[in-house]
Amino acid sequence: MTADRERGALSGAAAIGPRADEWLAEATPALYAEVPLSVLTEVVHAFPTSGEAFEPPLQELAGRLS
Repeated sequence: MTADRERGALSGAAAIGPRADEWLAEATPALYAEVPLSVLTEVVHAFPTSGEAFEPPLQELAGRLS
């Protein structure tokens, strides 16, 4: 993932591997809507999914922008 420091939002995301489509499905609307990283890091997953793989790198990216 990459982020725009000025906007505090994702500016790109890519993934390779099994079920990468699941977590990219979360990144895509966030990219288009320019959802702030501070909001994305608070998203709670209703049940365990491969989409949870989105959380650790997102937390790290948000920490780098702080």
